[in-house]
Amino acid sequence: MKAGKFDWQARAIQAAFVIVLIALWYYVGRNSLVSPIFLPKLPNVVDKFLAIVQSSTFYGNLGITLFELLVAVAIASTCGLTVGYLVGRSRGARPLDEILEAVRGSSS
Repeated sequence: MKAGKFDWQARAIQAAFVIVLIALWYYVGRNSLVSPIFLPKLPNVVDKFLAIVQSSTFYGNLGITLFELLVAVAIASTCGLTVGYLVGRSRGARPLDEILEAVRGSSS
């Protein structure tokens, strides 16, 4: 894909995959091919989801969860920046630098 150009074909394939997956879920649930314990019917899931979103406690709980996520990101960023700074400034931390480089290289 060229830089700055939107790839409509790739997005169409992704959208088609999601649509086929949802249709398959509906078909399997409607015909009871799988136990509802393992794969509940799609309309039941949608109804329950809407009931949860419309409940009075949903947005309060969502706010708490997002706050906890923000705090976790702040803690992880602070720890990561501190360790990175100390490894960069310390000659004795070179073995730790090699371990961190190996971990960084394995994620790509």
